[in-house]
Amino acid sequence: MTLHADHASHETFLHEKIGHFLAHPNLKKICISNVAGPHFADEIINQIGSTVPCNFITSVAREAGIENAYEDPGQLGSDRWLAMIAAYQIVRGAVCVVDFGSAITIDMLSASGRHQGGIIIPGFKMMQTCISKGLGHLPCPSELKKKPSLLGTDTVSAIQSGLLHPVTALIEKLLQKNPSQQDHVSLVITGGQARYSGLVDLPNTLYRPHLVLEGMACLLQRPEL
Repeated sequence: MTLHADHASHETFLHEKIGHFLAHPNLKKICISNVAGPHFADEIINQIGSTVPCNFITSVAREAGIENAYEDPGQLGSDRWLAMIAAYQIVRGAVCVVDFGSAITIDMLSASGRHQGGIIIPGFKMMQTCISKGLGHLPCPSELKKKPSLLGTDTVSAIQSGLLHPVTALIEKLLQKNPSQQDHVSLVITGGQARYSGLVDLPNTLYRPHLVLEGMACLLQRPEL
């Protein structure tokens, strides 16, 4: 069983999910990527119990062909680590990995698999919530719109543009002036909010909705897990 738990995971949903897998007659081990903190990890362990071996994925210095840029490798979120592992296995070259989740994470890998570093910014929904709370007198868009025009012609469309275009501009700049100095950098994107970015249809872009789980699948091939 593979399980990815983030801050958006609902405890009731998680309980149902774990219960479903624990009922499987062929279950031998459980591997977990948890970026929702130690309290949530304790909740997961309590729900699983001691009937099945349980392994929490953590980021390390080197693994599956890629090298971690962090001085303390374990500080890097396991979801980002797994996404990079999967993306590098797919592309086998320089790649920009973007996860449009609760937060938007951007990581760059060189052609040799060396992690160049990353960027973490608020996700689209989080930015939308901040505008609603901080500027409550403005009509905030109730839904994000795919590919809004660059310049809004009313307050709602102007906010839409302000939410989406700075993020895509940042990614496009990284692809043009990447630290790895490679001639070609592929873009691999994932996450529930990716469809709003306008990047899905760009050339040399791969959309992999389950990229984190693909990375976990790569690691599951190791006998020690």
